[in-house]
Amino acid sequence: AWSAYRSLQRRTALGVDGVTTISADVAQRLTDEVPRLNPERIRPIPLGLDHINLKQVAPGEDIAALADTLTARPFLLVLGNDFRHKNRDFAIRVWEQVLADGTNCDLVLAGLHVKSSSSKVEENALLAEHANLRGTAHTVGHVSPQSREWLLSQAAVVLYPSSAEGFGFVPYEAAALGTPTTFTQFGPLAEISRVVDVPSTWTVDAYARDVTAMLNEPERAEKRVKDLRAIISHSTWDMFAEN
Repeated sequence: AWSAYRSLQRRTALGVDGVTTISADVAQRLTDEVPRLNPERIRPIPLGLDHINLKQVAPGEDIAALADTLTARPFLLVLGNDFRHKNRDFAIRVWEQVLADGTNCDLVLAGLHVKSSSSKVEENALLAEHANLRGTAHTVGHVSPQSREWLLSQAAVVLYPSSAEGFGFVPYEAAALGTPTTFTQFGPLAEISRVVDVPSTWTVDAYARDVTAMLNEPERAEKRVKDLRAIISHSTWDMFAEN
């Protein structure tokens, strides 16, 4: 089924007059997948970001009972379904390293468990071994849009170690609510965000250093938010339409 799906993608790309992509990184991946496709027929047009108009709200009913617990001390937020490329198990290791380095904080994992290509087994194994009293992990599953905004606004830092993205909205959504995000400088996240002081690789130490710095140095966290907000104001849907 996967082979047929990819074959259909290639036939479609070769059968149309032009293809637009949501980032230059996706355009390159399309070129790699369909080498017969004339690159002049591909046009990357990055998405707009000025639709992000999130506000600080109260938690939704789905997590209201946990709200006081979740805000008892600073927490790191991992937002997204547990597809393997979202690297939620890696995020748990990063959190454990932050605790081991002496910074107290909790961890919140929010998102559905998917039926295939899931990191659920690895996550459960890591959480079962957790013994560091500096922090507690909370798995809240799928959350409502209201609770999603509340979590983004209340988190001390958002962990976004995704390794496969076409664009990647979460860091910008968090920044709109004043929350910094750590992510790897790769693909569309490097291309669109232009943030250079983030981890260059997916290593626990690199992420833990970035998280710890933003937890303990307010100016570092503020700079991350400011840098991402600058991209939000620059990337408009009017510009997308004009292109």
